[in-house]
Amino acid sequence: MFILYFIYRYLQGEDLHKKSFVIQYDNHKYYHFHSFINENNEFNFSISKLSCHLYTFDIENQILLVDFKDTSEPMNLGKATIIHSSPNEMRYKQSMNSMNHFKYYLPTWSYEEIKRIDEDENNWRHNFEIFGGVPRSIFSTDSENKLAEALVKKGSIIASCFSKSDHGNIDSESCYMLLHINPLYKVVDDVWIYDSAAVYTFASNYVFIKIYELNVKLINSFALDIFNIRKGNETYCGSSTGNLFEKLVLFVYPLNSKRFDVTRFDNSETFTINVPSVSHDLPYDWDSVGLELNKLYIPKVSNLESGNSFFAGEYGGGIVLVVFQIT
Repeated sequence: MFILYFIYRYLQGEDLHKKSFVIQYDNHKYYHFHSFINENNEFNFSISKLSCHLYTFDIENQILLVDFKDTSEPMNLGKATIIHSSPNEMRYKQSMNSMNHFKYYLPTWSYEEIKRIDEDENNWRHNFEIFGGVPRSIFSTDSENKLAEALVKKGSIIASCFSKSDHGNIDSESCYMLLHINPLYKVVDDVWIYDSAAVYTFASNYVFIKIYELNVKLINSFALDIFNIRKGNETYCGSSTGNLFEKLVLFVYPLNSKRFDVTRFDNSETFTINVPSVSHDLPYDWDSVGLELNKLYIPKVSNLESGNSFFAGEYGGGIVLVVFQIT
């Protein structure tokens, strides 16, 4: 599934139907991927297991996609070798010493992409709001037990990683139930910058709240430094710091009951906004929810590129929608 997602993300285009790959899975299993246009002019593909010996299909002239469960690196390299690390450095450490190497980050799955797997959102919406776009967690029957264990064992590591320039000792799969590593998203062009520096985010609002409840003193000890832009730039990591800042404003130093003096751009008129004291979690499909006046809404799944919270209030004789973009 992950390899198919990789093909969808990186290799889609007008000539995708002309592409073929060799897939090496679990060290000794080889498959051939071939894409084509069917008789109805629809994109399609086939994956067949290769039973022949490696040399018989001339791997040196093939694009090789590698996905191992263990920490070894591929012994045989193709014309181009793409190693899926998941993300364990031991799977590509030596390969990165070669002259022509590139490191890319794949974004977690979107709500719409998860829906491609199961159209009945009621089966997985709750898990999506907890784990974010990670199919292995969303569709596992044991994810909540694993999450509870990860929060205890790895929660303090994830909490402290946002206060270190190297993001601390993130060293096991259980960490990735709490933390997501994504490429940079360029809002203006609506594109992912796959070869950007890694952007570290909490898996969800739910996960951050649980981490905070278990590590209040630790997070409070460095939280205020995030608000100091000079110290933040010197100590923390750009986009990742922004994600922490967002969570602090929403849940540690919440906006509820705050007052803001707002100045209009066009005529310098100033008025005061009073943030509601009552907040409400907003599900992803909130278009079916009836919104109420003077209630602060916080989406369960942050969309990062637009509003982080909002409310509707009466100002100047009319109803005004106030949206907070925390950055």
